[in-house]
Amino acid sequence: MSSSTASARRVTDVTWRIDVVLASSSCAKANRASAIVELALDDGARVTFECELEALDGLRESVAHVVHDMTWASASVANVDAIGGKARGGYDAIARAVQEKKA
Repeated sequence: MSSSTASARRVTDVTWRIDVVLASSSCAKANRASAIVELALDDGARVTFECELEALDGLRESVAHVVHDMTWASASVANVDAIGGKARGGYDAIARAVQEKKA
């Protein structure tokens, strides 16, 4: 996963607008709102998509899960770094004690 992450494009901006259909020849589309979302990417590309409220709410929920997982992963990495630092400090103390006994 890290190899694909290194080359992944990044979102640099998000814009949106809300379209509301008040009347339509198709009754199914009348009185419906949809969001037009555009993502600007770091390579200059733009991705535009349209979704209705239910789909946008699902996207929002998915992004919330990503934020939660990233928060957990960041804390886990910090904990691993702290444990590694303590272990390294312990190793260094042992190595110094061994060197002192040899001297």
